[in-house]
Amino acid sequence: METIMYHPEVKNVIVYHHRNGSGGEPFYVCIFDTREIDDKKPDRNEVEFHRMFAVVFDDDTYCAVFSLSELARENIEFARGNSFRGDYFEPYLREAIKEWESHSEDRLQASLEALNASIEARKSKT
Repeated sequence: METIMYHPEVKNVIVYHHRNGSGGEPFYVCIFDTREIDDKKPDRNEVEFHRMFAVVFDDDTYCAVFSLSELARENIEFARGNSFRGDYFEPYLREAIKEWESHSEDRLQASLEALNASIEARKSKT
């Protein structure tokens, strides 16, 4: 069996977690830049990066990827310009999610400090 040599280059990943209401399955949303890399056909590698949107659930293989420009045109059709293999992108996105999660304590601390500063500023005005 031949190994697939295609892989995406992924960069500039923005991650956020959504709890999906009070009873839904929580998920992560990611916005990122990508371009195609094919080790067997380097002359066909894409030069331009494309802005993408992904939904990643906790369970492995639960990853959906869309082109942001196609979503802006309201194109949500499969195989008509806005269907991408989530399994190609998932490892890169899960790594970015791990990195984002590792800094969650820092974000929480910064939010608390900003809230406390806001409360103190209001107190000083009264």
